[in-house]
Amino acid sequence: MLEVDAADLEWGKGRWYVRSEGQLDTTCVYNPPNLTCPYGAYICVVDVDPGTGKVAVRRFVAVDDCGCGSTR
Repeated sequence: MLEVDAADLEWGKGRWYVRSEGQLDTTCVYNPPNLTCPYGAYICVVDVDPGTGKVAVRRFVAVDDCGCGSTR
């Protein structure tokens, strides 16, 4: 898969390296055939001191929905 002999691989600093060629990098993109349409809502309750402008967060609520499936 890496198109290199196993003898040319070296482990160091938590990564695999090809000897004398630097680190190995890869990119993976997930592109499913039926995309979803996720939704989210966020509410933040704060106190604002009118004299100083200081903002204090009293409560933060986040709600997310992973999606409804394809819209096509």
